[in-house]
Amino acid sequence: MRLKVLTLTGALLLLFATAFLPGAVLSGVKQADYLRAGIQVWAQETSCTGVVEQPVRKQVFLSTPVIADSVLVSVGDQVEEGEVLATIDTGMTKDVLSQSVMVKKEASTQQETPDLGEVEKVASLYGISVSQLIPLLGGGEASQAIEAVYEAPQTVAVPQMLLSPMNGTVTDVAMQSDVLTQATGPVFTIADSSRFTVRAQVSENQIGGIEPGDEALISGPAFGGQEYHGVVESVAPTAKRTQTALSEQATVDVVISVLDPDERLKSGCSATAEIISQHAQELLTLPYEAINQDEENHEYVLVYQGGRAEKRVVTTGQELSDSVQITAGLGEQEVVLLPQEPLSEGRAVRLREEVVRD
Repeated sequence: MRLKVLTLTGALLLLFATAFLPGAVLSGVKQADYLRAGIQVWAQETSCTGVVEQPVRKQVFLSTPVIADSVLVSVGDQVEEGEVLATIDTGMTKDVLSQSVMVKKEASTQQETPDLGEVEKVASLYGISVSQLIPLLGGGEASQAIEAVYEAPQTVAVPQMLLSPMNGTVTDVAMQSDVLTQATGPVFTIADSSRFTVRAQVSENQIGGIEPGDEALISGPAFGGQEYHGVVESVAPTAKRTQTALSEQATVDVVISVLDPDERLKSGCSATAEIISQHAQELLTLPYEAINQDEENHEYVLVYQGGRAEKRVVTTGQELSDSVQITAGLGEQEVVLLPQEPLSEGRAVRLREEVVRD
């Protein structure tokens, strides 16, 4: 009878232990979410600022000073190749130039400067100012041009009109109607309105990862929230040094061709470009919250190993927007713990839920 009682008691104790001991043991085991170290494709992104430009331009020059009868275009006008930009009063132009040379030659014969009264008389006769006429009496290209008119007026070509050399937008006009225009610079500038670039400045410590062919996203305060796509066209072979209030900086010019221009783009407007390197890299990464730091300032992670938390010192590299590169100390697909409360090395741990990264 006693043996039966002891046997029954032992069985009950064993049943109790079987039922409650695992729960008691598990209640002392920490639970932790986890993730697996994975590969992330990353391309370097460089932010820079610059100015919108219209790189394809043609200019109209004069071979001799002229007086425009009518200037037919203004800055901002769209013109087509061969369109008349201005008409020239050829008769008055030749008369003014000839009279100017006569005054100059008389003064030269007498080895003295032109008489101001004679200059005023010629200027008044043709309705132009003395200040416009005086350059024709001095040296240089203007003087040579009018002497050619005086010596052989029939052989010097004074144009009847000035024509646009290309389709595009008028960006500069340096001529007025009924005013003598000197042959000292371009009188009209036409820019190709279908071709825009951004000339951006990239700091010397970021230029290494940029090369022609890299994609770019372009934005700016004048674009009404519109974002444009671009591609790096060229990278300058040399850097420029600029002095700021605090230090001297070196930057490199990068020209970005805009692929989808529209009417919002205007030459001279400021722009910001995000350049994306075409050479993507595969990086082993972890989110920032998985990285810890010990008292000796070593970065480490807690790895799940044999049911316990194992401390693993790691080396970090490139910092991304939501994660950091692991360059040493961890392998792909290793299980990294994300405890919601402090977890010591060697502590028994039970995996709860896997965190899946996008």
